[in-house]
Amino acid sequence: MIILLITELHSDAVLHCTFSKDGKFLASASRDKTARLYKIRPGVGEFVPGGDVKQLIGHTAAVNFVQFSRDGAVVLTGSDDRTIRAWRQDNDWQCATTLPEFTSPVKSVIFSPVDPVFASLAGNRVTVWRMQGCSFEADNGVDLRSPDKQLKVKTSN
Repeated sequence: MIILLITELHSDAVLHCTFSKDGKFLASASRDKTARLYKIRPGVGEFVPGGDVKQLIGHTAAVNFVQFSRDGAVVLTGSDDRTIRAWRQDNDWQCATTLPEFTSPVKSVIFSPVDPVFASLAGNRVTVWRMQGCSFEADNGVDLRSPDKQLKVKTSN
């Protein structure tokens, strides 16, 4: 039932879906260049009647992935337009920032379960990011095909 509604609301193929940790939202990412957020009844698996569907608009190519932060306050989307966008709940799910353009389409983003950290995969490059409010900083990255598989870790004094 949920899948039918999601595919009807997007105008092209749905590429990814995920629930918020508290189960109150379901997010979908689509080839139609948008992501959408749906209010869900936790533990029931039903859409909230009359619940707003938020459309996250701004990418210029397919949105491959959508991911909620641990606290549910931020949604990250990764796209074939080679950007990651951060959308904040406290700003009615408007785009708070766009991370600098990558050299390849962004295929995945995932939050760490213990820190305000997430990783992105663009092409063969994995980058680890630190999130502080609306600020993002790349801590390190590695090309997975590189003969030097050592992560370069920045240290601060």
